[in-house]
Amino acid sequence: MMEKKRIRYRFHVSYHISHNENYICCVGRSVNLYDIHTGERKACFRDMRHPNYSAFTGDNRLVVKFATGYYAIYDLASMELIQKIKPPKGVHGADSNFMITPDDRYIISFVEIFPYSQLALIEIETGIYQVFDLNRAAICMIFSGKSFGEYYVAGYWRTKDGGTCPRGSTRVLSFCYPFEKLELHQVSETDLCASVSKLSFVSERFAFAGVSDIVYICDGDLDGAIRMRYDRDGVLYHLELSGSGAYLVLATSFKVYVYHVATQKCVKTFDVDDACYASFYDNDTKLFIGTWHAGYLIDLV
Repeated sequence: MMEKKRIRYRFHVSYHISHNENYICCVGRSVNLYDIHTGERKACFRDMRHPNYSAFTGDNRLVVKFATGYYAIYDLASMELIQKIKPPKGVHGADSNFMITPDDRYIISFVEIFPYSQLALIEIETGIYQVFDLNRAAICMIFSGKSFGEYYVAGYWRTKDGGTCPRGSTRVLSFCYPFEKLELHQVSETDLCASVSKLSFVSERFAFAGVSDIVYICDGDLDGAIRMRYDRDGVLYHLELSGSGAYLVLATSFKVYVYHVATQKCVKTFDVDDACYASFYDNDTKLFIGTWHAGYLIDLV
């Protein structure tokens, strides 16, 4: 069990947690907004069902992505829904994260156009989609780089000769925003694992996992990845590197593990039923944990 003295705040159901300097957003059965300093709930949005990711803009708005493929835009000054963005006909929402461009104009995300994933640039004001072919990508996530407007796309690409059980590779691509024409540059590629189910990236360090109890950690070059075996306890739902890249947190069905990357040693373990999310906060001194029943902000030190 988690030590009660470590728990700063307890939240509602939290499948995914995001934050800015003022608020914490927990998405689960609804979208709940909390004061990041006091843990007080400021708003609960129930306008749409099945939220799965959220992100804050720099101009005081909250963007929430729903499993249906819709996006909802909330104004944080009035705490009201101000816009819904519906995907175009024939385009379905992908179960992946998204990011907001530095100028707060676009959502960068992915869509499913059967049977592959495509990169999407969605204008927030108009809801207009631009969709870019990723050439047989199956599972993708997007991450921001260290430079302004720099982004990385990491995921699993299927090969043409896969048959009923497709072969494929893990790839990392990069691009810069803004652009007149999207140019994707391949950073790395490897056949280390049969598929990629969970991904994290920070400061050019990647961590990813497939269906086994092995996490791969590398600095840019995927072929030089460290193979780190973790103590699997149920299903791995989420993994994330700390902001410094020094630590890795894994959220599994019954436990949350914190590993020191350099030594590959587990430094913290928390018994948490139905954990599905974990991420670092406040210079790696605190941890957000999300579960199917509640969310927590806890002290690590």
